[in-house]
This record gives sequence, C-alpha cells and structure tokens, in this order.
Amino acid sequence: MIKISIIIPAFNEEATIIPLLKSVREEVRKFKKIVFEIIVIDDCSKDNTNNLLRDNPILYSHLISLETNQGKGGAVLWGLKKATGDYILCQDSDLEYSPEDYKIFIHPIVEFGADVVI
Repeated sequence: MIKISIIIPAFNEEATIIPLLKSVREEVRKFKKIVFEIIVIDDCSKDNTNNLLRDNPILYSHLISLETNQGKGGAVLWGLKKATGDYILCQDSDLEYSPEDYKIFIHPIVEFGADVVI
C-alpha cells in the first residue's frame, strides 16, 4: 500500500486552516488504496491558528508547533523530518491550491509508479 505524507505549513491562517483541513480530509477519503498522513506545521502564528488546530485534532495526523517563525521553507523542513510516507505532497494552507487536484498528482503514482510528480 502507498503512503503519502501531506505537509501543510501554516502561518497566521486562522481564516483558512480549518476549511482547508476539512477539504483535505474529504479529498483523501476518495482514495481507497492509499494511506495518508497529514502533517500541519504552525510556524509560530500570532493569530488564532494554533488554537484552532489544537481544537480540531481529528483533521490531521500530526501537529508541529514551532516556537519561532522559520518561514515556509523551515516549516516544510520540520514536516519532512516527521513524514513517514513513500511520497510527499506539499499543500499551502491559504487555499490557493485545491485538494481536489490531488487526483492529478496521485494518478501517475498509482498508474505508472512515478517517482516524482510536479
């Protein structure tokens, strides 16, 4: 079985983090032969992002709360350290990219054994 780690860095995303995670959860349920690990990295948000995340643990597998802001790259690196999947999918927390597009990236993995999909 294939395992995909979804890394979601977040900084001050109180308006979008819960809708995004609900959308991710809804989308990953569509894949029956894939296990998903959802890793959220709160990059020292100054708004209510971390509280919202702590109040909704059912929406993710792991929460990493950084004590200092490390930027998107630093947050992604923390997510990579935690990830145990065969593949990594990076998802912005601001809903710029839709989880509905996961099928586009996952298809070449499942059908052709792709090593990387960009």
